[in-house]
Amino acid sequence: MSDESSTTDSLIARLLAEFTNAETIGVLLTGSHARGDATEFSDVDLVRFAPALPEAEEDRYTLAWRAGRLVSLSCATIAGKRDELARPETAIWAVPGLRQARPLLDRAGALAALLEEARAFRWEPLQEAADAYASYELMGLAEEAHKALAGLAGGDETLALYGTWGLVIGLARAVAVQRGVLIRTENVYFRQIQEAMGLDSAWAAAFRRAAGLEAAPALARAAAGLRLYQETAALLAPIVRPVHWPVIEATLARIGAIILLH
Repeated sequence: MSDESSTTDSLIARLLAEFTNAETIGVLLTGSHARGDATEFSDVDLVRFAPALPEAEEDRYTLAWRAGRLVSLSCATIAGKRDELARPETAIWAVPGLRQARPLLDRAGALAALLEEARAFRWEPLQEAADAYASYELMGLAEEAHKALAGLAGGDETLALYGTWGLVIGLARAVAVQRGVLIRTENVYFRQIQEAMGLDSAWAAAFRRAAGLEAAPALARAAAGLRLYQETAALLAPIVRPVHWPVIEATLARIGAIILLH
């Protein structure tokens, strides 16, 4: 065992003693330390399972500094994690997280059962809900598109960038959920989505420019964000709900008129 591994294991043992009590059902080590790809900047992610969530938000999630390490401490319930597995917008994160997790404490075998459910997870039963989620998100992101439009039309870089960032985050989330992209880690979130959409696709090109992965002024990023909305709408058109289409269609018409001038 390396000195680094020995130090980390010693810290985890100390954290278990510090943050568990008689009501603790179990503890999972998640993230990079569970996967084995931690760096000197990686935090130690611990999830403590309890019969019920604490009332105070800070008791549900907080950060600590121990032995020169950033430590992420969250509290969860078995029922809550099962609920995450049942909803597409949370399953894309929860499934890989649980599949990678390492149990540190499992007093009654409840965590072993939960991890087995994650390993047996299949996306197909969630596809209809994923389609509905993506359709609703695309409709809702019309508001961000209008912010980017207003900034672009008025030469307001701050407004344009605010709307663009909302489009980048929201449209990435919408396609990730609709396509069932199981996110290995947030560190590769944007990369995985681009891969799922096709690295050479028009969607990825617009995403990279809008997100700032390619150098561009704020107004050029806004134009790219609006093209990203267009590309996403075209890709999701077959699953868009009729009730959402009028807002999306009207937004696309406005984008088309403004983009022709830029």
